[in-house]
Amino acid sequence: MTEGIYRNLQERLDTYSMGFPATDSGVEIKILQVLFSLSTKAWAARLVWTKP
Repeated sequence: MTEGIYRNLQERLDTYSMGFPATDSGVEIKILQVLFSLSTKAWAARLVWTKP
């Protein structure tokens, strides 16, 4: 289940212009696990970027 939340975050980040694509090796999930703690990942996955 934890990986699913990180996958959700990865998919959200990938929608932004800088992208954060999925890889065959899954290294993007490992990067997100280092950058986002369990308490902040759900919050970060809800972030929405809007143009000013």
